[in-house]
Amino acid sequence: MPKLLNFFKTYVLTITSSSRTSWEERCEQFERELHELRTRRDDVNAQNKLLHQQLDSVSSQIIALQQTRTTATDASEAGSPGAETDRTVEGLRELNIYLRREKEIGEVQYDIKIQEAKRLQQQLEYTQSQLDEARLKLDQERRSHADGGKTSIAHKDLMDKLNELNLFRESSITLRNEARQAQSQLADKTKRVDELLAQIQPLEAKVRELEHGKETMEGEMHLLQEDRDRWQKRNQDILSKYNRIDPAEMEQMKQAIETLRSERDALLEGQQPLQEKVLTLETTMETDRAQWQSTRQRLIDQAKERNRTLTKDKNDRAAERDVAISERDSLQEQLTSLQQQLQTAVAEKEAAETKLAEVQQELDEVKIQRDQALANAVQSVASPKTSPAPVATVSETNENFNAQLLELRKERDQVILEKQALQEQIIELKQQLESANSERDSAIADAAEARSQQKVQPSNTLIDDGAEEGQINESQNSGISEEEKKALEARIAAAEAMAKERDEKAKEIEESMENTLKQRSDKMKAALNKKLGESKEAVRLQLEADFKLKLEQEKQIWLAENKPADSSAPPPTPSAPKAEENTVPVIPVTPSKATAPSADGTDLSDDQVRHLLSTNPTIKSILANNLKKLLEKETQKLKAEQDKLMIEKLAEAQTTADATLTEAQAKAEHTQAQAVLMAEKKSSLKLNMLDNRIKMATAKIGVVEKAAKDTPEKPVSEVWEIAKNAKPPPPIPAAPTATPTQTVTLAQHPAASTTTATATAPPSNDPRTQLNSAPADGSKVEETEAPNSAIPLGPRPITPSTTNGASSLPVSNIPSAPQAGNQSRLPQMRGGNQNRGGASGGARGGIYQPRGGAMGRGRGNPTGQRGGMNAAAQSFNPNAQPGQKRPVPEGGQQGNGGKRPRGG
Repeated sequence: MPKLLNFFKTYVLTITSSSRTSWEERCEQFERELHELRTRRDDVNAQNKLLHQQLDSVSSQIIALQQTRTTATDASEAGSPGAETDRTVEGLRELNIYLRREKEIGEVQYDIKIQEAKRLQQQLEYTQSQLDEARLKLDQERRSHADGGKTSIAHKDLMDKLNELNLFRESSITLRNEARQAQSQLADKTKRVDELLAQIQPLEAKVRELEHGKETMEGEMHLLQEDRDRWQKRNQDILSKYNRIDPAEMEQMKQAIETLRSERDALLEGQQPLQEKVLTLETTMETDRAQWQSTRQRLIDQAKERNRTLTKDKNDRAAERDVAISERDSLQEQLTSLQQQLQTAVAEKEAAETKLAEVQQELDEVKIQRDQALANAVQSVASPKTSPAPVATVSETNENFNAQLLELRKERDQVILEKQALQEQIIELKQQLESANSERDSAIADAAEARSQQKVQPSNTLIDDGAEEGQINESQNSGISEEEKKALEARIAAAEAMAKERDEKAKEIEESMENTLKQRSDKMKAALNKKLGESKEAVRLQLEADFKLKLEQEKQIWLAENKPADSSAPPPTPSAPKAEENTVPVIPVTPSKATAPSADGTDLSDDQVRHLLSTNPTIKSILANNLKKLLEKETQKLKAEQDKLMIEKLAEAQTTADATLTEAQAKAEHTQAQAVLMAEKKSSLKLNMLDNRIKMATAKIGVVEKAAKDTPEKPVSEVWEIAKNAKPPPPIPAAPTATPTQTVTLAQHPAASTTTATATAPPSNDPRTQLNSAPADGSKVEETEAPNSAIPLGPRPITPSTTNGASSLPVSNIPSAPQAGNQSRLPQMRGGNQNRGGASGGARGGIYQPRGGAMGRGRGNPTGQRGGMNAAAQSFNPNAQPGQKRPVPEGGQQGNGGKRPRGG
């Protein structure tokens, strides 16, 4: 049946789809034909309209011609036009007839098309009725199929509900079982809590006793202190009363005076070589200064040619700098990894030592408890004849344990010694690495200092002699000579290679130390675990042997007591004392039960009791059975307590070891994180300092290159004439924040700007400010070249203005050129937007840039332009060597404002 239904469905769908497609095709065809017919009808109507218009015009023409013909007087002249009009009228009539026929044909065709459309409409209605019937049948089949699907879905839902009910039943069973288990565990835990409370109470009593003892000791100590103060006061009163001096104190003071005198003499003796050394250093400084003065002229001559070679050297140096930075980063990473490995090794060593000490303490406690248990068991059961055997075994096991402990201690001491040796080696390597790093830093600092000295001294001499201020002064910024550069680079490379080699050596030693420590710790752990297992097994075997021995002794005692039962009364008398002696040790163990048999016969004497036991086998057997039961109970109790004690000790040892291990790991992670943080801060600081130095050097090289590239042959006089008559140039379009209007406005008030600049930007005399200004200079020079640098800059000093491009630079001590009137004296024609002298332009008669104002000034090329002053020039220092200039006094703008004489 389902197959038939499916077949019927597919058949109906195919029929409907085929009829639908055919009907759509027929409809499209009919629509096309109707569209064509409509277009043709419209064309025919248009033609008919035109023809009617033509007919009207022709008829009007005919009427006009007829009227003219009747009015014409000359018959001969009017013959030819009448014939022509007749011919046109005939043609028009024929055309009218043709058009009427065409109209009739079109109307007939239109009627035929209407009939065809009606026929097609009937076919459409018939097919639509068939389609409705097919859809009705399809809906009926779908309803029947949906009813069958609903029944299947209901059956499936019932099965799912049954499965869920089964699952709920199973889960309820499991939950009941778990509840029972939880209740049993709760009962066990409550028992455990009660036991722990019973153990804690005596400990609290001990703590109270100890606190009481502590209070008594504190009271005694307080009394002793009062006695001491009283006797001290009495002694002082006696001394002040008799005005005496203690001879011992006098002797000590004399000895102190002698020692101070000897120290003074030694210091005076050591001062002489130091003074000589200072004199030699001063002489060497003078010779060096003379050498610098002699090489100044040579450096001036070689400046232009060297500037051409500096471009290539700059590129090479940049590549070498990148390589050095990468090597430094790798060395820093290796150092941090070594420190981390060292910290982890130290933490592992400490954890192993603590664990070893804990295990040793636990072994001692277990040994003491075992000895106590053995002693109690031997005293309670063993006879004097059989007691030496367990004592011998106990002594042997003690000796074995002591020997094992000695071996473990020796191994631990050896590991500690090896670790100390490795730590000493690591410390030595770290010291060597620090020395190498310090040598490298000192070499870099020497290079920077040499460059700065070479920059300052020739510039001062050139300014005094009136030499080239525009181009030759900038050429002095190139630094030291090629030989010194190569020597410094060689020193830096050697220091870095040495540091790398020592880092590798330290890494190898760290790895070897870590491996040895790991092997030792694993070996010690395995040995300790093995020893613990062996000790546990030995203790267990020893206890079992003791219990068996006790049982044998009790059996022999019982047999010895039962033997005289068959004989006469006098022979058992010697054995009675033996039984009495054998039963005596049991009394301390269970005193209540041991004294119970004598409760009913306290009035009997010893002889009567012996006679009763020897003559009455029933009483003897009852007594023997009671003793045997008591002994078994005690042995079982001792065994259970011993096992429980061992398990608790092992569990406590494990928990304490885990706790100490986790605590040590946490401490190690904390210390490691702190060490990593400190190393990162240190490396970032070093990187900042090195980058600032590199930026300063690149800025100097860029200024020299620009000066040599623009006007290498122009004389100083022409340059100075141009600079003297120059005006402030318009701002460079590359600077988005430049405002030339404000610059022009400020140029109208030079006098006020001079005084304000001198007040807001004084020269720094503090050496700390001068030292801090160096990294700020480097950072400002390279600010536009690397705005997205990820390396943090160092701490910048507080400057008068931070909005201007050159505001953070130190005050220049190079004087400006003379000017006339209020005209600016800054040579800006051949430079960028950055004025010569940085922020000191306002104090030397130039245009003052207010704080927080527009950024038109100082936002030019950060590498320096032709004619700009050195951006990294040192601030004015009154304690410096002669040859440097002082700031221009007030009113220096007025008049000529020429150069001042040299002097301090």
